[in-house]
Amino acid sequence: MGSPKQLLPWGDTTLLNHAIAQAQKTGVPEVFMVLGAHADKIGKSIESPTAEILIHEEWDAGLGSSIAYGIQHITKNTTQLDAVLIMLADQPEVDTEYLNSMIKRFKPGKKQIIASNYSDQLGVPAIFDASYFEKLAQLSGDTGAQQTIKEHAAFVTACSSAKDIVDIDTMKTYKVLFKEHFGNQ
Repeated sequence: MGSPKQLLPWGDTTLLNHAIAQAQKTGVPEVFMVLGAHADKIGKSIESPTAEILIHEEWDAGLGSSIAYGIQHITKNTTQLDAVLIMLADQPEVDTEYLNSMIKRFKPGKKQIIASNYSDQLGVPAIFDASYFEKLAQLSGDTGAQQTIKEHAAFVTACSSAKDIVDIDTMKTYKVLFKEHFGNQ
């Protein structure tokens, strides 16, 4: 996209700071972010003093590798978590209301996965019960957590957002979404 998309403007902030704010407004006890490419530049832009930055040096190994890195850090350094909610910075229409609707559906200790329902698949944002931490910590490549969701379909609860969850993967998509939300700012 020519520059780190996490730093693209979103209202009066950036895509990443918007995502952090939405996560923190849910009241979850801790927010972690895994940064890779351009980590120094992106890290300097973070507005939240309480969100913990994790630098993944091998980010180019893919999204699965980044998830595994985050889970490994969290499980080594945080005590007694019931679950982890994984979300991406390039989905700006994911808001606190939607995240809270997912959190309300989660019941600890039931091997539950709460996954976002897209038109033809399930994906993130998603909540994974602690029983999946070991599996998530072994992810690699660019497949992310979708394989884990598929393999454990019997334990998956699909959650739908009132808005379509769109990943910003092109500048065209970004410009369309930005204009829908903020006009010609």
